[in-house]
This record gives sequence, structure tokens and C-alpha cells, in this order.
Amino acid sequence: MKLMFWFLNWSVKKGYTNSDYKNVKIDLKKSQHKVIYLDMEEVTKIFKADIPESKEYIHRTRDIFIFQCLTGLRFSDMHNLKVSDIKTILYL
Repeated sequence: MKLMFWFLNWSVKKGYTNSDYKNVKIDLKKSQHKVIYLDMEEVTKIFKADIPESKEYIHRTRDIFIFQCLTGLRFSDMHNLKVSDIKTILYL
């Protein structure tokens, strides 16, 4: 947001645009979108789904999807995940 406001202020100083944007109020803390997610029962149904052994790629896709559901990672975050990002947590 700081970069955007810097750019808008710069463009006003250069005469490329006007300062009407200063009258716009944005509330980033409220969202009107309904959050949709899977509960643990639905994730368990996906995990236990019967998939033929000949379709190994579906097993991997399912495992990745469930990992994303349980960790909250987006696809891009999952794609960029490295071994060094994973840390072992011991519960005693």
C-alpha cells in the first residue's frame, strides 16, 4: 500500500493525475466474501477415497491436496516449498 500511495503522490506532483484518490477510504480488515473450507470429516473422506493402484498420480495429488488443507499453504507456496523449510517438531 505504501508503494501504491507513493506512486499516486508522485504522479500528482508530475501532473499525470489528480488527487481524487485521497477521498477513497479502504477498510482492509473487513471482507464481504464468505470463507469456504473443508472440515476434518470431509478431508478424511478424501483421504480414505478408493483410488485404483494403477492411478499413482492421483494418490500423489490427493496427498498434496490434503497437506495443503492441513497446513493452509497455497499452491504457489507448496510449489516453492523446499526441504529446508520443513522442521521436525517433537512432542513429548
